[in-house]
Amino acid sequence: MTSATPYAGEVATLRRAPDSESEAVANNLGAMLQRVAGSSLQEIDRLVGELQSIRDLLETEGARVQREIAEYAHLSQSSMQSTKIIAESPAHWKNIADQRRA
Repeated sequence: MTSATPYAGEVATLRRAPDSESEAVANNLGAMLQRVAGSSLQEIDRLVGELQSIRDLLETEGARVQREIAEYAHLSQSSMQSTKIIAESPAHWKNIADQRRA
């Protein structure tokens, strides 16, 4: 039975070896997942930052386009009023000339 004792120690060592290997694999896997997750989170943060910049740009450009449309509408309205005045002017002068002749 004295020969059984050394084998018992080897069996205990073998039983511990998979645990320590499992722990090492788990630690390596955990470290790898943290690196992957960390880089993924950094990429997501970068994309969110870019999207916020694009949103700011779109809001600024939207406001600029609205101002330009309002300016165009005002210019168009002024142009129509000027055209109406110019179109009515010859008729007005004709009426004045007709009244003087009469």
